[in-house]
Parts: sequence; structure tokens; C-alpha cells
Amino acid sequence: MMKLKMVLAGLKGAVQGAMFSRPEHLRYADVLSAAVEDGVLTEDELDEIRAARDAAGGEIPKAKKVAVFRQLRDAVLDDGVVTQDELESAQWLASILGITHDEAAGDLAKLETLMRACAISEGRAEPIDVGGVRLQKAEVACLKIDATLMGVKKRRVYVGGSQGVSFRIAKGVSYRVGAIRGHAETVEEDVVEAEGDLIVTTKRLIFSSLERSFTVALGKIVNVNLYLDGVMVHSESRQKPYFFLFPNNDGELFGAALSWAETQQA
Repeated sequence: MMKLKMVLAGLKGAVQGAMFSRPEHLRYADVLSAAVEDGVLTEDELDEIRAARDAAGGEIPKAKKVAVFRQLRDAVLDDGVVTQDELESAQWLASILGITHDEAAGDLAKLETLMRACAISEGRAEPIDVGGVRLQKAEVACLKIDATLMGVKKRRVYVGGSQGVSFRIAKGVSYRVGAIRGHAETVEEDVVEAEGDLIVTTKRLIFSSLERSFTVALGKIVNVNLYLDGVMVHSESRQKPYFFLFPNNDGELFGAALSWAETQQA
């Protein structure tokens, strides 16, 4: 509750500065601040908060409510660690402020993702069910996410040149000259090879799909280029890297899981 208390401590000033200083607004701010003073919320306090919120009603500008909520979000994200208590505090604040699901969904999803990532990186995440994928003895899976395996397709294109000139030499007959298409070049295009699950375990990366399945031993990984929406994995047993896209932007989860799994190799 500490970060929630820190944010709500300044709520009264924000209300006075941007909510027209109406008595119901000030009472709402006072009730919020008092309720979290001891770090514990009781049912009576929640009822009082809801009553004060309802009394303030639509008089409070939506932009200000969202701004207050994002103060807490930024405070939670400041140290790069998100706990279950902090996530619940953010969910609670969104509910109490009357912020809609659409207004808070992106921020709450970000906090939940980072909370899971922290749990994985600290080894607190529960082993997951990997379905029909067979694990080795003493192998534990900690993450399974949607992934698209990308490949590269080469094709030849012609660059430059002229399409030539046509001229009539007889009725109904034409002759085309100079139909030169320039020079040929090879270009590469990203193509989808397979869509499936990417699993991180204490020993391997496992890609499982209907089209193609394979594993990469963690001990064979020499470099990882991680992005929010994908990852490039370089293995010493393969000349070309593996490139996966994450349709759900699970890069942070994957990075945390891989970091934790690497610590299990010692």
C-alpha cells in the first residue's frame, strides 16, 4: 500500500487545482487519503470511499481521474518491480476512481505482465502445463506463449532499364526495340513458417506447432536480441538465427523466463 498512499497523499492538492474545489471533491480526496493512512482498507472504509465517490460523481473530469491513476502506475513502475500488492492497489484505485475498463486496461495489463515477469525471474512462478510436449527428467517449464516462427524467402527482381519503344512498320504490325529490364538483384522477404507455442524450460527452448517443432538447448544459445514483440535467438549449432514474433507482445515475459532459466544451468 505504500506507493498507493504516496500517490493519494497528493490527491487533495490535485483536486483543489483541477476539480473546481467543490466540497464533494475535497471530501472524496480526504476520504481516500484517510482510508489508506494505515495501509489497511476495511469494508467500512471501502463503503465510505464509494459513497464519497458517488457524491462527487461525474463532476470530476475524466482526464484528472486517469492522471491520478497513472501517477500510481508510474510509481509502481519506477523500480522495475511489480508485486501482487502493487497490482491489486492499481486495480483498486482504478475501481474507486471510476475509471472504465477501456481507460485502464492497457496500464493494468502492463503491470500484470511485469508482475508475472518478476515472479518468473525470481523463481516464484509455478510450473506450467505444457500440454502434450514431453519434458526431460528434472526439466521444469516456466513459460508458454504464442509465437510465430519467421523465415526468409529470396526472390529475383529486375532493377532499372527501359521498357523500349514501339513503332509501326506496316498496317497492323509493330516492332518493339530496347525492351531491356535492367539488371537482376536478389531480395529477401520475411515469411511465416509456422505458428505455435514457444516454451521456456530449465533446459531448453521448445517451439511446438503443427507445421514444425524443434528445441534449442539453453547451453547452445550464444546471443539473444529481444524486442517487445519478438526475439532473435542465435545458437552455436545453427548458422542462421531463429526469429520469433510474439503476437501478444510478450517480450518482457520471455526475457524474464530466459534469464531465470539460465540461472538454473549453474
